[in-house]
Amino acid sequence: MITDALMVNLSQAGFEGDIDTSMGARQRYATDGSVYEVLPYGVVFPKSTQDIQRIVHVAARMRLSVTARGAGTSLAGQAIGDGIIIDMTRYMTSILDINIEQRTVTVQPGVVLDTLNQTLKAHNLWLPIDTSTANRCVMGGVVGNNSCGAYSLTYRTPREHIVSLTLVGHDASIMHLAPVLDAQAFEAKKKNAGLEGHIYQTLDQVLTEHHDAIIEAFPDPSLIRRNTGYALDALLTQSRWSTSENTDDASSIYANLAPLVCGSEGTLGIATDVTFNLSPLPKARALLVFHFDDIFQALDATPALIASGANAVELIDDATLSETEKHAGLSHHRFWLLGHPQAVQVVEYFADSINALEQKLDQGKALAVTLLANGCYAAAVVRGSEMASVWEIRKAGLGLLMGKAGKKKAVAVIEDAAVPIVHLSAFMRDIRQLMLEQGVGCIYYGHASVGLIHLRPELDLSDMRDKRRFEKIAARVSTLVKHYHGSLSGEHGDGRLRAPFLGEQFGPTVFSLLKHVKNTFDPYHRMNPGKIIATQLLTSDMRQAVSHVATLKRNGFDWVNSDGGFGLAVEKCNGAGACRKSTGAMCPTFQATHDDAESTRGRANLLRFALQHVNPVKAMKSADLQQALSTCLGCKACYSECPASVDMAKLKAEVLFQTQNNRWSINRFVLRHYAFLLPILSRFRRLVGTLNTIRSSLSRLGVWDKRRYFPVARGSDLQHWWLSEGEIHNPKDDAKSVILLIDPFTRYQHPERGIACIKVMQNMGLNVFPVWISDSTRLLISNGFLDVAKRKLSVQWSLCASAIQQHPEAFVVGIEPAELLVWRDDAMSLLSQQHQNALSQHMAKFMLWDEWLVNFAQSNSNFYWPKIEHHILLHVHCHQKALSQATIAQQCLSLIAPQVDLIDGGCCGMSGSFGYEQTDLSIKIAQQYFLPAIANMDNKTLLVTCGTSCHQQAKDLADTEGLHTAEVFAKAFNC
Repeated sequence: MITDALMVNLSQAGFEGDIDTSMGARQRYATDGSVYEVLPYGVVFPKSTQDIQRIVHVAARMRLSVTARGAGTSLAGQAIGDGIIIDMTRYMTSILDINIEQRTVTVQPGVVLDTLNQTLKAHNLWLPIDTSTANRCVMGGVVGNNSCGAYSLTYRTPREHIVSLTLVGHDASIMHLAPVLDAQAFEAKKKNAGLEGHIYQTLDQVLTEHHDAIIEAFPDPSLIRRNTGYALDALLTQSRWSTSENTDDASSIYANLAPLVCGSEGTLGIATDVTFNLSPLPKARALLVFHFDDIFQALDATPALIASGANAVELIDDATLSETEKHAGLSHHRFWLLGHPQAVQVVEYFADSINALEQKLDQGKALAVTLLANGCYAAAVVRGSEMASVWEIRKAGLGLLMGKAGKKKAVAVIEDAAVPIVHLSAFMRDIRQLMLEQGVGCIYYGHASVGLIHLRPELDLSDMRDKRRFEKIAARVSTLVKHYHGSLSGEHGDGRLRAPFLGEQFGPTVFSLLKHVKNTFDPYHRMNPGKIIATQLLTSDMRQAVSHVATLKRNGFDWVNSDGGFGLAVEKCNGAGACRKSTGAMCPTFQATHDDAESTRGRANLLRFALQHVNPVKAMKSADLQQALSTCLGCKACYSECPASVDMAKLKAEVLFQTQNNRWSINRFVLRHYAFLLPILSRFRRLVGTLNTIRSSLSRLGVWDKRRYFPVARGSDLQHWWLSEGEIHNPKDDAKSVILLIDPFTRYQHPERGIACIKVMQNMGLNVFPVWISDSTRLLISNGFLDVAKRKLSVQWSLCASAIQQHPEAFVVGIEPAELLVWRDDAMSLLSQQHQNALSQHMAKFMLWDEWLVNFAQSNSNFYWPKIEHHILLHVHCHQKALSQATIAQQCLSLIAPQVDLIDGGCCGMSGSFGYEQTDLSIKIAQQYFLPAIANMDNKTLLVTCGTSCHQQAKDLADTEGLHTAEVFAKAFNC
């Protein structure tokens, strides 16, 4: 096979990086953030410029194309190809140089944009680019797409900041594209032998002989976002080719070909290091959010908003805002919204001082008053850390819209067109008319300040009628953009999505010049072919839909009610790659390994390919998919932090249900019956303790590497304690009641937590009524025992319903977060419709211990809370972060503690049985945030671990006993 030949040839060439030609890798890299899907021959991970040269040599010998790829968030199909995919994000991730005096930085292509700016922040500098994907996009992709984000009104684009770069050409030669200072040096460049000299000769001829034709054919000069074709117009501003007598400082360089590579999408060569100019960080900044009753009135206001001194103006429409209201991770970011606007314009102001900033804000508020007659009904000032919530919603727009339930998605087809500001409102009205004619909805959001509104028609690309609409809309918008002298691509690139229309945009003469440039750099069309200069049909190689897979032979979950079907749940993953971000809770395995196979997107891609198979269940048994899912913690971080709410934990459980139902192993037997084994473990706790002591002793002698302790039960049954000691301390019958869910972990492994909960509640004057849960539904669900989970949940709901009937005013409080939150989440896809309806009526009663305490405090403002002297280091259970809010647990403990510090990041790495099954990976994950935080604790600090798994991880890996929140309150109440 050719994939085997690829490995052999690269190895013989001395390639030092990684090579992966497995079907799993090829499937994971077959898509990016676009509507296209192309299976590559293999994926390589170079370690150096020399490795990239070796790849290009081998590709030429094997007649394969090469496609450089960063985070794979491209929306026009430019990060996929049928040859060799070069992933720069594993090894080529170094910041090579920061020159403070000259304000420059040199980076490798795999450096994440946010990581770079976080590093530069210490020097009060930044690269003023802030794309919505900044927490995972890398500098190679930024250069390839000329991506800029919200602040291009002030700082323009990467093309204006690039100083130089190293480029590997189609023949594996190395070129250093940098400023050429005078005519003599330029002539020397032209005389260089080989590819570099040929490039300088050709471009000099093209730019000199066709100056006026290029100026006439390219977008309006007022457009900042202009990324259509190759940036010949940008080179015409340089002294060598400019006809202007007065050039500004930025354009006074005699000649520099580096800006041409910006926006070239890897079609001219592969950049291996790039140097940028930097800017000082703004000293003061704030937002003023203008609320409008009509989106076109918001657009009409854009010139006035820009004139108010704005540094950024970003539009968000009602469709996007509405989706955030029901999104688990975004709903709490909406506090700045006033009423129900049809659109908001987010305006950011920079200033050198607080006083100057206040003056700008005053001017903005005065403008809001003048806009009252034109649909602006409110303006909200947002400052400091709260600004992040506004940008969180703005940046989530793409993924959020793609995650909408149903077959129709807000697809990328015309989302990148930019027109001069003076024509923006007219252009958008033409777009609205076009959508009305085609009978489709459309989403609007993006960079109003520079005439670029991201437009997303809602289409079902599995429907041939909508595919035809896709083509018609693309063609009509191309004509409109040409009419308004705009740019068909503002920042997302031409790729294969807009490339078919470049002939119309530039006309035959200049389009032939673009092809001449491509042929000069890449005469054999091996450097990311089919992008910018393309021959493929617009609708060829589209992703194969799996939305029709509504049900398999027998589904475990009810996917139809929640997502419209199992296939549609998988298709929520649109390739935006938010799971590759380096901060937050998602995705813990990717953060630990930086391997795309261990990201939510990687797993979703493999699952989507499995559902394309004629026998999906058989395909889901593939080693690649099973391995990828085995490294998923089931932490649910993707459910809340993925803009599209991809719930990989739930998808994993369904796959396990489909593929392992009849598979027996001792491991699955233990997991299936763990709750029933707990009493046995309790009886033999001394034996288990002895085994753990032996393991610990052997590890100290170096004989046995200590990995995991066996969980030890306490030797007591919480139910026995309740019947003998606890129940008699309930207050009088007229006291308020609380229903307390006692899960098997609390009952047998950690009865002290249950005792603490009960005693604290009783000390607060409440009657406690325990409901004894005989099994762990979370453990059953996570491991695919969905039939069993359904039966157990049905029994448990009957117990809860009976308790609620007896105590109709009582809350149902859970001690173990993972067990309580099942009712808020997966239970609604497992219970019968009758039970679902009943549960939904009482859902507000189901609360975590922390939530209940905060609610109690808010309802009883005069209640006296005793204090403790200890500081608290708090680790919140991953399901609590995903399905509740980590800050609630912090707020709860702040009732009694002087200081409560949250451990950053996501899951601790234990996640139920995961820590035993994937020990090495579990430890790696713990080393990201969890263990370093514990290591820095002092003796005046208490560690609080909200879940049983978190407690076990701290005990196993840090020899530290974490407390439950209730135990801390018991200390304060002295009970």
